[in-house]
Amino acid sequence: MNKVMLTGRMTADPELKYTQSNIPVTQFNLAVERIKGNEKGVDYVPIVAWRKYAETICKYLRKGSKILVVGNLIQEVYERQDNSTVSAIKVLLETVEFLDNRSQNNKQDDEEEIYEKTTESIYNRNDKPF
Repeated sequence: MNKVMLTGRMTADPELKYTQSNIPVTQFNLAVERIKGNEKGVDYVPIVAWRKYAETICKYLRKGSKILVVGNLIQEVYERQDNSTVSAIKVLLETVEFLDNRSQNNKQDDEEEIYEKTTESIYNRNDKPF
């Protein structure tokens, strides 16, 4: 079973991009607090969101927004120009919940509309963009 659930804050404003097939996508880092004994730290986890989730995240969230992300771990392997191989682990977002209230995000939209957009099931495994 491959399931990840993370709560954290966005480290930068998300940027909406489009593939050559005009599919919306965004990638951002999520700062997740880590506590081990008396030591505290932060892990920066790369998140990838596609389609309506990407559009919704870019429309409503900003640097510092607190969110809950549920998704799957994916491994991307690619080759650099110097022929070295690089491997990166990312989270492929399945769903997101906004944890800040409206006043913290300065949003004028109705909370129900935001909830419906973020909980809408748009993840279709047969329609993967990669």
